[in-house]
Amino acid sequence: MADADESLRCNRGFVLEAIQSKGRLLQYAEPQFKADRQIVLAAVKENGYALRYASEKCQADPGLVQTALRTTDPQEYTIRMKARWRSCVIQI
Repeated sequence: MADADESLRCNRGFVLEAIQSKGRLLQYAEPQFKADRQIVLAAVKENGYALRYASEKCQADPGLVQTALRTTDPQEYTIRMKARWRSCVIQI
């Protein structure tokens, strides 16, 4: 997706389809897609680590954090992400 034409990178359908197959592609998405809850949810369902590329608002969303935790080991996240998790009520 990093090498995709700008018209594709700005196409929500293209971005969603790409991210559903490889969540970490969120890092190359345009800012509006990093803040789009549906796109971020698709990314973290595929790869929990994709949450680090989401907007701050999405990173603080308890539902998105919960989904990310289900698909990854929270011990491997950065200190910043761990601090955000502590502020969320998480039920796995």
